[in-house]
Amino acid sequence: NALVNNTTLRELGFRNNPSVTATGWGAFSGVLQSPVSALEKLDLYSNSINEGTMISLATSLANNQKLKELILDYNPNINANGWAAFSHVVCSSSSIMDTYHSNHMLQKLWEDDDQDELPEDLRSHLRINRENCKSAAARL
Repeated sequence: NALVNNTTLRELGFRNNPSVTATGWGAFSGVLQSPVSALEKLDLYSNSINEGTMISLATSLANNQKLKELILDYNPNINANGWAAFSHVVCSSSSIMDTYHSNHMLQKLWEDDDQDELPEDLRSHLRINRENCKSAAARL
């Protein structure tokens, strides 16, 4: 509850915590959903995150307007479905309103700036967010 209502914490690191379960990450999703959260960077480097956790994290970020960086390097259990959940949240092109309501704040999911490990469409969406290019997002 303290993290959900925290208005000052900007960065939080959970590096190398592979014992945190999907249930634990699911409980943490409340922090990402909180409208008062000031969290801009969350580091989940090497945490055994899997598809279910990715979908939960992506869903919790749908309306988040603060988080810019979510570091997910060295989580080998992330599969195409997990990345697709983030692609849909970062830029849903199913309708004009879905595109408008997409999360245009999230800019980075990988520590390395080129983010080569990410699927091309997701890299493209994140780049558009970094460049704050609303016209490019609208064309998707």
